[in-house]
Amino acid sequence: MSASTEAPCPVCEGRGIRVTKGDVQAEASFCDCVGTCAECGGDGWIHERRESGYTVAIHCVCASRTQRIALFNAAEIPARYHDRTLDNFLPRLTNHDHIMEYIEVWMRGFAEHNTGLLFFGAPGLGKTHLALSVLRQLVTAKSVRGRFIEFGDLLALIRGSFGNRGQDGKTDVLRSYQDAALLVVDELGKGKGTEWELSILDQLIGDRYNRELTTIFTTHYPLQRTDQVQERDGMVELRRLDDVKALLEEEPLEDRVSKALYSRILDMSRPIFLRGAQDFRLQRFRPEPQRN
Repeated sequence: MSASTEAPCPVCEGRGIRVTKGDVQAEASFCDCVGTCAECGGDGWIHERRESGYTVAIHCVCASRTQRIALFNAAEIPARYHDRTLDNFLPRLTNHDHIMEYIEVWMRGFAEHNTGLLFFGAPGLGKTHLALSVLRQLVTAKSVRGRFIEFGDLLALIRGSFGNRGQDGKTDVLRSYQDAALLVVDELGKGKGTEWELSILDQLIGDRYNRELTTIFTTHYPLQRTDQVQERDGMVELRRLDDVKALLEEEPLEDRVSKALYSRILDMSRPIFLRGAQDFRLQRFRPEPQRN
């Protein structure tokens, strides 16, 4: 019998999971192409009677899909990014092909390494798009237990926890992100840079650093006050600070998070500089030229 040449479902690309835009976050569910599993009736368990006379429950092969749906919904991917994937990341960057090739290799070896990623560059270049696309693919394809948090939202969650359980509430909020196998921290360096904010960041990153858990960061701040971090495998160009400041017009990340924490961030993640494009948000609303 010849192999089936039927094209995969255009909605789920053959994974059996569809993602829709919820009110707050992206929401995953079974794709309509899957239907109810004939083996287990949809509950994820198959009951087998053994020779001993006992009946045991074992996971159905469809259970992995159920698990991935649950993991996706627990990742807290914002609704705005429900349809973002690596396939629809437009080639606007001058180093687009290099970045995409590196990400693909990085994802294939995810189980063998704990090195994270640090996407940096001017606002509107797609840093969050890339970070969430990686998170989405690893959750849905490899059942990775991942989470997303924008740093300003994390601070708000912790402040909100004080009224209920005090220090215990803060610990519970932090722990839920500290324990993720893959954590995406968006807008690193955001905030007023108070001692309290830096202590939260230090607890979050310090714990993950010591436990060798993988973290993906995004930031629109340049990296250092001196020359940029040295090039590793061609992922970061050597640039003088004056050049970077002229491009980004921001103070260095090194100053935003403290030198000690900055050192840990570089040790646990590979910097990837997004360059060569304009803010897509500004391009989208470019005014019409005036006519005489």
